[in-house]
Amino acid sequence: MSDNKTKLRELYQEALKYKSQEDADGDLRFEVPGLGHFCIILLEDDPEFLKIDYPYFYDNSKNKALGKTEFCIAAEEVSRKFKAAKISVQWTEQDQTWNASAHIEAFIAGPDKLPDLELLKEILYRNITAIESARDAFITTIEGSSTPQETTAPKEEAPPAIRLIKTSDQESSE
Repeated sequence: MSDNKTKLRELYQEALKYKSQEDADGDLRFEVPGLGHFCIILLEDDPEFLKIDYPYFYDNSKNKALGKTEFCIAAEEVSRKFKAAKISVQWTEQDQTWNASAHIEAFIAGPDKLPDLELLKEILYRNITAIESARDAFITTIEGSSTPQETTAPKEEAPPAIRLIKTSDQESSE
């Protein structure tokens, strides 16, 4: 790991009030009590860029009636309404589930500059709170849309603005 990435990692570790661990890529992983695991992606060639990931906070394993369309509609609605926090939808082949993750991406310093420690402390917690609010809104939205459908009903296609590009795996299974 380069000196720049080490300095950046140490800066974030000092700013976080949660214990963090470095992963194999040199990014920081930490747990927020009551929410779960987060990851801060560290880019040594772009130290002013902040990316916080809150991966796989919700899936349809307990309610298979919620599918791609419901997930995409809820993600788009929440992402449009909330500042900073955005929801993305992924298919997990291993579990055969649709999953929702939340992300924050922002520039927080001038070009090629490390962020200020005090500013970083404030930004991190405001962003974690924004992710929590977006997560709560997504869960409320998606659980409100759950209506079981008969298996003989034709599949509804998502509106053009929220269609997912099919992967070769999905195309071969349809």
